[in-house]
Amino acid sequence: MKRPLFIAAAAVLSGIICGINETSLTLKAAAVMSAAAAVCVESGVLKNDTSLFRYISPGGGRERGNAAYREETADSGEAAYSEEAADRKYMGYAAAAAALLLFAVGAVRGAYVSSRYSTPESRSFYERYEPTNPGQFDYAVYLKANGISSTEEYESFRAKEPGQEQAPLIRAAAAVRKYAGDLLEESTDSHDAGIYKAVLLGEKQEMDSDIRSLYQSAGIAHLLSVSGLHVGMIGSFVYGLLRRKQSGRRASAAASLFLLFYMLIAGSSGSVIRAVIMLIISFSASNEGRTYDLRSSVCAAAIVIMLRRPYMIFTSGFQLSFGAVAAITIGGNEVLGRLGLMRENRGSEAMRCKRVRKQNRPGRILSLLVISAAIQLVTLPVTAYHFFVFPVYGILLNLIVIPLMGCVLCSGFGVTAAAAAGRLLSWIIISAGENVSRLLFTLYSPDGITESILSMSEMLSAAAVKATGVLGIAAAAPGHYILKLYEGLCSASLRLPFAAVTMGRPGIIQIIAYYMVLAGGIAVVLRRGIRRKRELWIRYILMVLVSISASFLLLTPPAKGCRVTVMDVGQGDCSLICFEDKSVLLDGGSSDNREAGQRIIEPCIKSKGIDRLDMVIVSHCDNDHINGLYHILSPDSGIKVGCLLLPSPAKDNEAYRELMETARKNGIPTGFLAEGEILKSSVSEGQIYCLYSGAVSGDTNRHSPGLMVSCGDFSMLFTGDMGQEDEALMCGRIEKAPGRMKEAAVNSDVHRVPGGLTVFKAGHHGSRGSNSERLLKAVSPEAAVISCGRKNRYSHPHEEVLSRFEKYGTEYFSTASVGAVEIDEKNIYGVKR
Repeated sequence: MKRPLFIAAAAVLSGIICGINETSLTLKAAAVMSAAAAVCVESGVLKNDTSLFRYISPGGGRERGNAAYREETADSGEAAYSEEAADRKYMGYAAAAAALLLFAVGAVRGAYVSSRYSTPESRSFYERYEPTNPGQFDYAVYLKANGISSTEEYESFRAKEPGQEQAPLIRAAAAVRKYAGDLLEESTDSHDAGIYKAVLLGEKQEMDSDIRSLYQSAGIAHLLSVSGLHVGMIGSFVYGLLRRKQSGRRASAAASLFLLFYMLIAGSSGSVIRAVIMLIISFSASNEGRTYDLRSSVCAAAIVIMLRRPYMIFTSGFQLSFGAVAAITIGGNEVLGRLGLMRENRGSEAMRCKRVRKQNRPGRILSLLVISAAIQLVTLPVTAYHFFVFPVYGILLNLIVIPLMGCVLCSGFGVTAAAAAGRLLSWIIISAGENVSRLLFTLYSPDGITESILSMSEMLSAAAVKATGVLGIAAAAPGHYILKLYEGLCSASLRLPFAAVTMGRPGIIQIIAYYMVLAGGIAVVLRRGIRRKRELWIRYILMVLVSISASFLLLTPPAKGCRVTVMDVGQGDCSLICFEDKSVLLDGGSSDNREAGQRIIEPCIKSKGIDRLDMVIVSHCDNDHINGLYHILSPDSGIKVGCLLLPSPAKDNEAYRELMETARKNGIPTGFLAEGEILKSSVSEGQIYCLYSGAVSGDTNRHSPGLMVSCGDFSMLFTGDMGQEDEALMCGRIEKAPGRMKEAAVNSDVHRVPGGLTVFKAGHHGSRGSNSERLLKAVSPEAAVISCGRKNRYSHPHEEVLSRFEKYGTEYFSTASVGAVEIDEKNIYGVKR
């Protein structure tokens, strides 16, 4: 058997996925089939050639499939072949039985944890953090992955301060983290301190959000967290120092204990735990003189993490961390190894040769490119699913920034050590001065000498602090300039053409298809040997073409016809209208969430594969309709905006000045709504028509226009925060709408009620001062959508409005109850069905 731990990890992962209640049937079936395939391949039951059935000792001893073994057993004939086949058969049965047992263990563990998080108290707690919009971060799963199921645990987790019931070691780690964070804040500016605290201590709360967005857009956001890269650098450095002074076992034990304590300091994320376990295995292997197997160690780490916290498998950190290590083994061991074998042996026997002459191995730069590309390809579905955007130049950028990260870490530790040394020296000098002066005063009462000693100790203390401060500045300089270089490289890469591709959030079927096509294509490309040297480059080109072709499977297809998403922004309004070739954002604000633009609106737009809005339309200037648009109009959002359209009364209104200035600074033209057609799709029959352009008034709610969206037999009306007075004026416009709009809006005979709309976006969050009887009678909608916050102070939607909807047979959906509402020409449903 090649690597039994790989089979064990696959079985445990599959069992956990099947045991957790939240996973879909499709994902469970895919997990079971993947685990079965792993058992068959790794146990050798699908192989007819016994030379591929190998046994590897724990120390990485000689392989039974090498040339020497084949030569040794060549004379044994059919008897040896039959014995080998029988051994393989029984080993296959044993592997299958062990896999079933581990599958059951994983399923039981997953079911137990899932049931623990499904109690009424836990459900009530998690309900506040579940995503209610497409693309929104699933904070509830993140809390489950960290074992948090109550408000008390959550408050302790947020404060990074463990309670008194926690183990003393955990409290000590929290104290060290706080102390080190204070030292970094004192010794560096706020910009560098935020980054150092993120990369050394795992604290991202105080990091500049613009820097985080910049790194993420450029594809190097992994540098801003304590990941396997950082732990590997730190652990290897500590182990190397200890080996110079101590024996192998002592150095290994001391380095392992240091890493375990550092893991507690850094927050014990999935990537940190994975790196610590793998490093401890590496130290042990080095100490015992054994070969370190990357695949086996990463599988051991995966088993430990999955059984400890099953929900971690759904987090981006776990998936990216283990995906990157898997890519390194695939890119380094399989792709580069096979290409090297092809260069060494051009015939079909190339795959049987293990040693390759140095001059025939792929070059160092080419090897780094292949491994970096493998990481990007393996983690591409994870990146697309969680972040929706693929940084094209991240492959090359990582080749530059990763080697310099060691200097940044050393710089951060140097600053911390210098500041700590300064505090320690200051305390020693002051304490010594006080003790000496107290002793002299007790013996001789020499007031003048006592004061002189205290004064001298204060001067020496200040000098010591200044000296260590100079050392701290010297230590901080390399890291400071490297971080500036990172920012410059990120900004430069984002200015290049096609710097980022917005892919949207792929479905499970798309992800499975991607991996199948990618694996199958590369396997076919690398299957046969090379007869000519130039064929090697043909293989490279074919692998690139296969990778590009597979990536198209992850792209989110454009909406067919018309699709509308009324987002759940709390007490506010935001709607995304998508035709096949046009995208429009109508309003974008919330009085409940100041970061609605970054947290809700941007992820929702990008999750649908949209990186350009043809126009952003504003109904009126209240904060609950526009405060999220400042982010969308800025370059930080990564979304291009064609133009900003304001209501007609905004032309001479100072309340809109700040929004217009934001658009002007970012090169976005501004226009004003007028009655008539404002957008038309050139692919479908879709269009947006302004029925009523708003009224000039001191009440900004009256600025709201009436906008009709239509596509074929589908029609939807938006009225902003329009009151009943303006609704009456708009009703006259509906009756006088031009032929096509009138036909779509009020004379479509496919609707339940003659002359009715398909969907009505309820005005003013369901207020009884809007949604009048006259308007509902005029449009007679089949369904209504109400955008309002949960338990809002305005009591929206009002009972009187709901009774009006019931009177006209209108089914209504409230974002406070069902989350964001998705609408297309045939269906309407909430995200929280």
